Amino acid sequence: MITRDVKLKEAIVELVGNSIDGAQRMSGGNADYSKLFIELTMNEDEFVIRDNCGGIDLARAREVLFRFGRPRSIPTEQLETTSVFGIGMKRTILKIGTFAEIVSTAKDSSFTVKWDVNEWAEDDNPDWDIPLDVEERPFDQKDWGTEITIRNIFDGVKVDFISSPFIAELRNHIARRVSLEIQKGLTIKINGDLLKPLLINVLNGEIEPIKQTHEYKCGDEGVVLITIMVGISNERNPREAGWYIYCNDRLILSADKSSLTTWSDDQAENVTVRYHNNYASFRGFAYFNSKNPSLLPWNTTKTSLDTSSKVYIFAKEKMISAARKILNALTAVFAHGSDANEKEDEQYDHQKRNPFSGYETIQVTPESAREKVRVNADVDEKKILEIRESDPYQTISYRKRKSVIGKVKEYADKRSNREIGELTFDYYLDMEGIE
Repeated sequence: MITRDVKLKEAIVELVGNSIDGAQRMSGGNADYSKLFIELTMNEDEFVIRDNCGGIDLARAREVLFRFGRPRSIPTEQLETTSVFGIGMKRTILKIGTFAEIVSTAKDSSFTVKWDVNEWAEDDNPDWDIPLDVEERPFDQKDWGTEITIRNIFDGVKVDFISSPFIAELRNHIARRVSLEIQKGLTIKINGDLLKPLLINVLNGEIEPIKQTHEYKCGDEGVVLITIMVGISNERNPREAGWYIYCNDRLILSADKSSLTTWSDDQAENVTVRYHNNYASFRGFAYFNSKNPSLLPWNTTKTSLDTSSKVYIFAKEKMISAARKILNALTAVFAHGSDANEKEDEQYDHQKRNPFSGYETIQVTPESAREKVRVNADVDEKKILEIRESDPYQTISYRKRKSVIGKVKEYADKRSNREIGELTFDYYLDMEGIE
């Protein structure tokens, strides 16, 4: 089924992405979205998303949005949008409810669509087209925008729409996924609450961020610009550590610590290393940008990577090389001996939890990742080891039955007693809100 492989949050993000694509077309690629808004409201009766992001061009509506599948006759836009598969809006409507009304006004046209999904599904229409009520004439720019209202909400979706935890989770999810657009001035509200962008920083000091830019040419189809930035963060938060992957500024993978990116795991050994909390300061960023979004290495739901993409296979080799340098530097800072057969009462010291207090902070954006800076590809580990220790680690020791420890190891997929000790301690800090 068309909705089976997409989660509700991702379906809603798809509609937000469509509005952002409209902002791109309206601005001609201009990065200033300060006068544009997207507002979402949802309850057990209806879901509404409205924007002033330029509206939907009539030709695009007829040939792409209200047909199932994207016809090859539509030329690729010369903008870095995220629309590619031609099913996002329809799939979202089918995910949420059985009746939708779409009203959109663009520069030279306005249309209304009333789509009763149940009636439409029963109609033997070989083209699977959805009819439009159209008015063609010039419209004032203040009227350009789109409003989508979905009613007859499915029971399972109603439960989410009246759930405060779901709304909070959705708010955080959208803020992460489209953070770059919010930073450009776009106003996004959910049930009246303004979203704030996710701001990620790396540090520049003895360990400098590594930056690379590559162009991958895909014959006559176009070019993908690949920007890689790897560095360390002043926040040693394991939840935020890992790789952040963007396609045309849409975050599709967040804080990844698996072999999808550069880490070793049960699916792929000997890539670099398995993630360990010693690497909690690691931050990696890969930006893929193209005026032909079909060349980008994302899956059809834009929620993960297409690892078979030639573009990504090329980029991953560059990511691994850059990651190794930063991981080696962090190992030098936080190394404290063997992890394998550590005794319960063995004393060991770490470097301080965050030994980078004198470093310059750089906010990570595609622009800052591409800025020309002095790149130090070979990290000077001797300088790292000279960092003064002001907050040393200490050992906490406690005893539990071997059988119980074995069960926890299996459940948590950990190999050593020390890992279990650190995991349970970090869990306590997290649950109690201790920073």
